[in-house]
Amino acid sequence: MKEIVYVNGGVVILTPFFRNLDAGARFGMPSEVNNIIEPDEEIEGQPCIIITEKKAPSFFKGYYAKTFFSTKYCIASFFSSSIEDCFSDFEHRIEDVRNLIRKNDVSKETRQVLYRLSLVAAVAALDTYISDLVLFVSTNDRKTFLNTAQKFCHIKAANIVARIEQMWNDNTLDSAEQEVIDSVLKTSYSNIKRINEYVLKNLYGLKNLPSFSIDDIFRLRHLIVHRSGKQKNGEDICFNKNELLSKIERLESAASTINNLVKNSEIVKHLNQYKS
Repeated sequence: MKEIVYVNGGVVILTPFFRNLDAGARFGMPSEVNNIIEPDEEIEGQPCIIITEKKAPSFFKGYYAKTFFSTKYCIASFFSSSIEDCFSDFEHRIEDVRNLIRKNDVSKETRQVLYRLSLVAAVAALDTYISDLVLFVSTNDRKTFLNTAQKFCHIKAANIVARIEQMWNDNTLDSAEQEVIDSVLKTSYSNIKRINEYVLKNLYGLKNLPSFSIDDIFRLRHLIVHRSGKQKNGEDICFNKNELLSKIERLESAASTINNLVKNSEIVKHLNQYKS
């Protein structure tokens, strides 16, 4: 059941990083309701709350406004993406990388630069996919959101969790939920342990974790990005086309395995049932 909050005035949303589970305007005060927000700002003399990334109520609730409800943005895509959307977006990114390799390696002088950057782009596609999975499950389940805050916010975790609970219990306007999202987006997922332990085990509740053989690809990506494409001995990292495409296929296979696991996980089944 959606938790509805009554705003005794108007609502103005000035960020794409906020969603509401339900919304409306020109509502009378509901009888026997305890979830009330009294506006602390005004626009043209009209009391309202102004929602930004720095100051917002919880996006796990719905909001009925007494006077008006206005938003300047469409919500960020991760709020509305399904588990299938996450994998589909990854597949599109990987296909773009393949097309780049197949259609643009005509010059011997620039071919290896293209190949190295293509590998970086392919790893980035997987990294983004894992990040999307974290945001999908976290922003649709409160318990998992708190788990994410504890795992991804590090030394600030206790403070942020306490502030989130105030947002949920007292309808406090805060940036705590947004700070969790920022931490998720800043985290690198080019790490097998982080994928398995942080995401698949802790957030999706999977017990039988897959065994991936893509650590070598992550290491190559690190050398390309942080060592200008040079190996420890100083020689340039070089690929032939088939070798590079094979590495990309391995990344795609890992993502496909992850997709099959998460879409059949108990928490995703629960969320799909809740949404339906």
